[in-house]
Amino acid sequence: MSAVLPIRNRDPERVYQAGKSLLNSDFTGNMEIIVSDLGSDNAEELRAVAKELGAKYIRTELDHWNKPICLNRAISEASGRFILCADIDVIWHPKALSHGLARVAETSTARVLAFQSRDLPRKLTPLILNSKKNIDFVDLDKVAVLHSTWGNGILLFPRSLWQRVGGYDERLSIYGVEDVDFCRRLQFAGAKFIWSDPSVAKIFHVWHPTVHSTSKPKSYERALNRNKDVWRHDFSVVRNTTGLPGDSIGSVPLVSVVIATSGRSELLETAICSVLCQTVQDFEIIVVDDGCLDNTEEVVDGFSDPRIRYFGLSEQRGISYARNFGGGKARGEFIAVMDDDDISLPNRFEDSIAAITRGLDGCVGGFITFHNEDGKVYSWDDPFPDLQGAFAQGGFAGHPTWFLRREVFQSFSYDESFTSAVDNNIAMRMLVSGVRMTHMGKPAILRRVHEGQVTNKDSQFQGFGAKLNKTWLWSGYNRDAYNTLVVESKKKAPKNAARLYEIEYLPYLPDNLVSRTVDVDIWSQDELNFVKKLEGTSEILTVCDSGGNLVFGRLRTVGTWRNMARLSQQSLHFAITGFETTSDLTARHYVPERRAFARAVPWKEVLQKSDEQVFNLEYGKLVKGLWEAESYSCNREKDSQTVILNDQPRKRYHYENVGL
Repeated sequence: MSAVLPIRNRDPERVYQAGKSLLNSDFTGNMEIIVSDLGSDNAEELRAVAKELGAKYIRTELDHWNKPICLNRAISEASGRFILCADIDVIWHPKALSHGLARVAETSTARVLAFQSRDLPRKLTPLILNSKKNIDFVDLDKVAVLHSTWGNGILLFPRSLWQRVGGYDERLSIYGVEDVDFCRRLQFAGAKFIWSDPSVAKIFHVWHPTVHSTSKPKSYERALNRNKDVWRHDFSVVRNTTGLPGDSIGSVPLVSVVIATSGRSELLETAICSVLCQTVQDFEIIVVDDGCLDNTEEVVDGFSDPRIRYFGLSEQRGISYARNFGGGKARGEFIAVMDDDDISLPNRFEDSIAAITRGLDGCVGGFITFHNEDGKVYSWDDPFPDLQGAFAQGGFAGHPTWFLRREVFQSFSYDESFTSAVDNNIAMRMLVSGVRMTHMGKPAILRRVHEGQVTNKDSQFQGFGAKLNKTWLWSGYNRDAYNTLVVESKKKAPKNAARLYEIEYLPYLPDNLVSRTVDVDIWSQDELNFVKKLEGTSEILTVCDSGGNLVFGRLRTVGTWRNMARLSQQSLHFAITGFETTSDLTARHYVPERRAFARAVPWKEVLQKSDEQVFNLEYGKLVKGLWEAESYSCNREKDSQTVILNDQPRKRYHYENVGL
């Protein structure tokens, strides 16, 4: 068991008494205590107390209290199978811990247990905090008052449950809602919530001034209202999905992307790049090379990313076998299906996870189709992924948009006797088996139409398979009932408003159909050197201190898919600031302006990073193969709000301000 004591700027005596009471427990298993310090000013005192207790001390630098961050950082480093989210203001009766663990571990059903505390009177606080002797729990019991069961702050649960829901929601930055939200999501994920028996599992809360009794800034009220808004309106199960590569909340990836491919390495490369550019970076990519017909393995190796796993099948077994093989290798909480010729939009995983709420096994999304040769783009409304929604077409939303819980996906298999139309076949079997999915209400992928497509190469069986699925679904209905169900099915289709948001999707077409410009933010000399090596870097803006040390930089470069993937792999933030389509059928031209690039120095972060009073700002541009540069001196007090170049204030650049 790992017991976590979260703290920020509190008395070390409270940590000591809480930790000592845990160590005096009659719990007989292995227990580690983790003191999780969130940017306290008295770090050395807390470190000394942790050492005295034999506890692990973890410090996270942050300038404000955020209990979810404090807990998540500690749990991510915990070694226990079970996690106790304790409190530095709570004293534990020797029998409380073992009783709680017995309740959680007595059944195979996953459980989360909340401890009901007893409140101690104010007058006992100094006596308890300054006591060097063992506490007399009989005397405490006489004066304590049993607390209500609103609020689930002291929790015991398997670590695997915490991993399943992505941890405590780190948006909930102050006390209030973060614990009940966490418990609700655990229940949504299949766990049973129980309370401890307060007559046996006795814990005692040592009095302290409450947040509600002290003056609060307006920012507190805003944060509290944000917490309430999440509680009332956000019913998603998994949170904290966006982050840097390697920031996995657990030992297995959150998402497994399964790509079956055969002899299409040039298309596969772009598909992999689009996954590497996801806002959710906790994933693995499983590439199953059916038949090993070309240089697919070489393409995969070229990414040098441990998250990409290659499996070569020396004998060509067909797409269904390859997909089944890849699904069996998946380790993630979710499986994202993807074809080797499609492109995932950057928010696909993030939006899919947010759409999966209580009782749902997965979701699907819409897609925008583009022709690889001429760039023609179009989209349509998709059927809702249930039996009624699927009735009109004999199926529902495109297969490469599927996003399912791994255990559900692995309970089914693709029919290996089918060479095409396998997606609707497995979809129908899932639906009649009770699998519940939703539609995310927006496009998830760009679907490529080309001559080598399975749909085109095997069009005869594709049509036969589609008819087979429709016949199976429609059997038993007379014409009137059939017509009624078709009308209802079409009414239920989500409206795919992709055309209204072309600007969001057109930049992600393949490199042969669009050219992009991206701006990259960098915060170190190593990052600067990396980006400068990318092909096409044309502008550089740097902010240095008086010693010439880089504090911040922004570079403008060519945004090929490969370049964007490399930036994502280095955890570098970038944004597409301009693009031009090459097709007359989708003629769009959004040109990045020099003023947009030069203006946007994030001075708040720069001033937090450096104590310098004067900074040197340098702007360089590549002109006919040579760099031309301008230098400016910026005073911390006077010039940190607007950067001036050529005597003109530089304003933020937005896509929306540029006409079609």
